[in-house]
Amino acid sequence: MDTNSEKINSISTNFESHRSLYEIEAEFEYDVLFKALSTLSSSFVDHEIGWIQFAFVGNSEIVVTSVSHSYGLKYNFKSKYIGQGNIKILGKQLYDYMKCLPKLTVVFQIKEFSKLFVRCGKSIARVHLFQDQNTTQLFPSKSDSQIRIKGVHLDRFVSTFKDFIIYDDTRFYTRGALLWIEKNDQGKYHFVAVATDTTKLAHSILYEDFDLDHTDFKNIVVPKKSIEELKRISSANPDSEFVLKWSSSAHSFSCETENYLMYTMCLKGEFPFYESAFPQVIHHQATLNPQSLQEAIRRTMLFADEKKRRALHLIFEKDSLIIQGTADNREGEDVIEIKSNFKETFCINYNASQFLSVIGAIFGSQIQLSFESEKRPVKIVGEQPRGISVSYFLVPTRF
Repeated sequence: MDTNSEKINSISTNFESHRSLYEIEAEFEYDVLFKALSTLSSSFVDHEIGWIQFAFVGNSEIVVTSVSHSYGLKYNFKSKYIGQGNIKILGKQLYDYMKCLPKLTVVFQIKEFSKLFVRCGKSIARVHLFQDQNTTQLFPSKSDSQIRIKGVHLDRFVSTFKDFIIYDDTRFYTRGALLWIEKNDQGKYHFVAVATDTTKLAHSILYEDFDLDHTDFKNIVVPKKSIEELKRISSANPDSEFVLKWSSSAHSFSCETENYLMYTMCLKGEFPFYESAFPQVIHHQATLNPQSLQEAIRRTMLFADEKKRRALHLIFEKDSLIIQGTADNREGEDVIEIKSNFKETFCINYNASQFLSVIGAIFGSQIQLSFESEKRPVKIVGEQPRGISVSYFLVPTRF
């Protein structure tokens, strides 16, 4: 049996009589193809990335890529096929179709590189392909700084700050996380992240569980979309080693692991001066249970005025915290126990939703609130995750 016959016989499909009609014919296990599409799924919501590329490069290797001018994903996997070449197809359309298919073998049949037939069980779809045979390639970032880290540790680190990145498109430079490597007085290297929406801020330091290859100590601002993808891929692959590379001169960042690459352009411009949120002197401190605080805020915010952004009035005394929510025709109040160094009554106001989001990021059964004054941001610290030091800051609001 010649080599070509062996290739043909390796594909077990129901369409033997039509095989000569197709330039490429591929057979996928459902879970294998679905994983490939899921890996690229974060790009499908981007209006700039309407298509994904399947490159059938030979030796059972398939490279799936989705790229725009500022963001790209690549995933390599193996499956049986005959023929070689590239096709480009609407990624979201194929992904949504896969979700509706039974978990059976999926067959691609590509005719004249203009039509794709997708067959699964008794379901058949015909899709017109993009008429572009140019190969789209994706490469890692230029590496002015590079670290290696296990997925489980990257997941824990990113989780401490990812929800503090702003959604508002009008504040461009805060739509990302500031990342850099720093060296402390003892000569130990830290991986540092800052994220803010201009009302609340997360300052997170990873001081173990990563290996530094090299660094220029310069920072970059990684877009929110890419930070969310970091969280997704690291949580899905906790035992894999990830290589993070970035370049402040090229404004680029990449994340690599086995069979996977994410590349993104970083945001240009000056990140807000985040250190201005840090208290210069701590005058007051209070320790309390975060669950009790959450429950009290949820109750009182029902009575807070929507016109005032659900601002709550907090009154700190030596052993208690009084939380008040008021509007024109309603009023609610809760009291919880605290331990503090307050010698006299201390009053301050916070947006209820913002306060809850900060408390929701806290680890452990105790949190500490540290105040400089009623006009300055409060520093909020919980029990620290292993190998990470994280502090949160919340700006007061008008009542």
